[in-house]
Amino acid sequence: MKWMTILAPLVFSLQAVSAQRCPLPGSSCSQLENACLAALQLSEFNPADIENYHRWWSPDGFVVVAETGTYEGMDSVKEYMSYGTGNNGVYFAWSMEEGSRVPIVLSAGVGDCEVAFVSTFVYDFNEPAEEQYTKGGKISATVMGIYKFSYSDLIITGTEPLTGSANIVIEKLRGFYPKTFWKIVAELFDTKAFKKLLCKTMRKSCRSVWNGNDYCPRDCKADLRAMPPTDKYANPRKETFDWRGTSIGCRQLHLAFVVDGNPKHCAHISGIPMRDSDGVIKCQDGNSQVLPEDLFSTEELSLAYGIGQNFLGFDSTLLSYEPAL
Repeated sequence: MKWMTILAPLVFSLQAVSAQRCPLPGSSCSQLENACLAALQLSEFNPADIENYHRWWSPDGFVVVAETGTYEGMDSVKEYMSYGTGNNGVYFAWSMEEGSRVPIVLSAGVGDCEVAFVSTFVYDFNEPAEEQYTKGGKISATVMGIYKFSYSDLIITGTEPLTGSANIVIEKLRGFYPKTFWKIVAELFDTKAFKKLLCKTMRKSCRSVWNGNDYCPRDCKADLRAMPPTDKYANPRKETFDWRGTSIGCRQLHLAFVVDGNPKHCAHISGIPMRDSDGVIKCQDGNSQVLPEDLFSTEELSLAYGIGQNFLGFDSTLLSYEPAL
């Protein structure tokens, strides 16, 4: 079976891609690579179907994103992916541009694989319109997710179209976003409505954190007005726009988790350092910084940039932003 006969034709220049990977044009797929792609499709895995993650994810699986951190275990993975795909509906509506999800096999063994998906993600901050906490607008960006998974019980009953069944177990997802994505998103939260939401939520749902900061509403909002959109301290190796330290970006992420019903994140929206129920301090200066280069090889990053520019149609920033009208 050749996977290229199953995929819709992909026609784009590979000038910026350092290696021709299965099933990109000009490449050939081995039997093991074909099996990886078939298992993934036949498992019916859908990254936006959060409620069915138990079908595909290991209980000990984790997601890691350089700019935001690591999310370990089923509950944390579901929580972070619910935010990233807009399922919690707090700030934005999310979609994936139709036809943009390109799978590339990075490694294939007997029953285990690593597959990259390079896609166009669209974040519409004009929705939900009835509760507008941001400046609005729409961001389209090249996003790469590299899934490491094992598969079993692969049964193929037809090839055109591909039919059959398979089970997969995802162990790890490494997420790549364009560098300035984090800066643009964080700056959208420089609004009175967001500051009011955070302070109101902390006062009503995170009372111990509110009291620990010795806040009144005016002090809480003043702290947020003085806070930078992304981490203010520079990475000694390269300029970054992280959401790990004392920043609006980090707080809006964890506030979404609190609004979605998880009080564990109350400590992470605090103005002063506070430990959560696991003894962890987040969203404070001094939290470690990680670069995309720490998580991805040069070849993997070249793949994201090559597909983003030559197939998905972005410039070298790998994103576009349309301000609200």
